[in-house]
Amino acid sequence: MTRQPTLSNAFTGFALFFPFFSALGYFVLWAGTENTQWLYSFSKVIQFSFPCMIWFSRGLTKKQVVGFATDKTNFRFKPRDLRSALGAAALFLVVGGTTYYSFLRPIIKSEYVKAAISQKLVEFGIATPMDYFYHTFFIAVIHSFLEEYYWRGFILTELKKKMKKVTAILVASLTFTLHHIVIVNQYAKTEPKFFLVFLGSFAVFCCGVVWSIQYTTSKRLWVSWVSHIFADLVVLWIGYDIIFLK
Repeated sequence: MTRQPTLSNAFTGFALFFPFFSALGYFVLWAGTENTQWLYSFSKVIQFSFPCMIWFSRGLTKKQVVGFATDKTNFRFKPRDLRSALGAAALFLVVGGTTYYSFLRPIIKSEYVKAAISQKLVEFGIATPMDYFYHTFFIAVIHSFLEEYYWRGFILTELKKKMKKVTAILVASLTFTLHHIVIVNQYAKTEPKFFLVFLGSFAVFCCGVVWSIQYTTSKRLWVSWVSHIFADLVVLWIGYDIIFLK
């Protein structure tokens, strides 16, 4: 009688922490090696296919699993949902832009930071502005949707079956932040490093809370996805400004 809940908890635990440990692998332990891109790609395939494997193991058909992403209700537009998506997007643009240009830019825009970040990007095959453009499209549009499907559509939904809604939102947002701490720590190449890592990680946590609330209240992935796109665009613009603009 306890086998199914135990397996379910184990699967959820794996899903919660796999992104963190895989980020340690491709961003820290095997960073700068010929295995970096391969490990990154492989870990993403595992991560984003894991929810489907769980759904199949529970007896869902391929049509039902595909239907989760293609269900028209996920993309149905209501004025309230549209206001939520665009409102959060505007908030991210204003807060992110103001924070960067008001006091962060003089701290992190330097030749040393530029060289360090450029070297890290080269490890992932990003060396030119055009490479960065393709990377921006992938991260901001495609990867953001996959993250919403994984963290809100799967993780948050699973956690809400096991705990109260507010607790589920906090746990999902905290674990969503974990692998971003690894990433921010690798890109924070100047002092005060601890402050920069804390600020970036706290921003990710706040975004995770916003997207979890959006998905919980609207039950539509596109709402959190739209605001996620704009949050990623802010971060990627900062990277472009540091690396390619004078």
